[in-house]
Amino acid sequence: MTIAPYAIANNLPYGLVTGFELFSPNSPQLASNLFFTGGQFNNQTVLMAWEHDHIPPTVNALIASYHSNAPSAPDWPDDDYDTIWRVTLDGTGNLTVDNVLCEGINSAALPATPPQF
Repeated sequence: MTIAPYAIANNLPYGLVTGFELFSPNSPQLASNLFFTGGQFNNQTVLMAWEHDHIPPTVNALIASYHSNAPSAPDWPDDDYDTIWRVTLDGTGNLTVDNVLCEGINSAALPATPPQF
């Protein structure tokens, strides 16, 4: 639901991953495997949206699969609705993680709790 309006507005392909449970303890490793093994996404840019608690563990699983002594990804605070993480794996296996980009959302102006459905 988070990324669908952006994909539609920009005429981008949209896919929903259903191959594993979101709250499974091994979902970060499964997500890393899905996106970064098998070549399905070679030479492509993938825009991924997920509940914020799952991004750092997924990035950590990816980092661990390439670098055994790499530092962990930073935590994502519960009141941060603005951060964009860019994870890049180049053709020679160099992995970079950048989470300093922002959408420009004024998080302080948002309600304290999400809408109840």
